[in-house]
Amino acid sequence: APIFYGVGSANLSVAQLQALSKRITGEVSFNALFTTVNQKIYIAYPASWGLLASIQDQNLFDITADFTRTNPNFTNNPGYYEGTTMSYYVYEYNNLTTLTNFKVYFNF
Repeated sequence: APIFYGVGSANLSVAQLQALSKRITGEVSFNALFTTVNQKIYIAYPASWGLLASIQDQNLFDITADFTRTNPNFTNNPGYYEGTTMSYYVYEYNNLTTLTNFKVYFNF
């Protein structure tokens, strides 16, 4: 099952989350660069992987508390998500922000 990550407005729908960047991988920590203009940062991954251990900014400060976690079901959405209905964890940054090439580390 893929990890979805990227930026968007507040409270993205499941279909909008599925249209973000997608990475096919196992449960493994990774980092990504984000450029936002008055937007929020998102990551979504299968809930069966468990909670993230931490989210760190490019200065390695723990910013996990700056995200809100939800637990929606991802459903079949051909082109973005194809498969059975699956429970996902979605982390949404709490604030609209403007950043350029800001690195964020997601640690499992």
